[in-house]
Amino acid sequence: MSAEHEGRGGAPEDQLVAVFQRLGAPERQARVMAAQTWKRAGQIARERGIPETEALAGLLEKIVAGVRGTYSPDAG
Repeated sequence: MSAEHEGRGGAPEDQLVAVFQRLGAPERQARVMAAQTWKRAGQIARERGIPETEALAGLLEKIVAGVRGTYSPDAG
């Protein structure tokens, strides 16, 4: 995890868990998904030289679109 994430204290990860729960995941699965999503956001941030929050926002847009059935890998 990056220093940017570690400095947040865990509350944002709890918020991310809540997002996954609202999308229908049980708590245990939501916690795993949140941890994986944070990890991937950090990877994307480093690869692209962007803030971790920006990478996370992009991932969340794709996740929500996937849940809604509107995500198209060709679109972005």
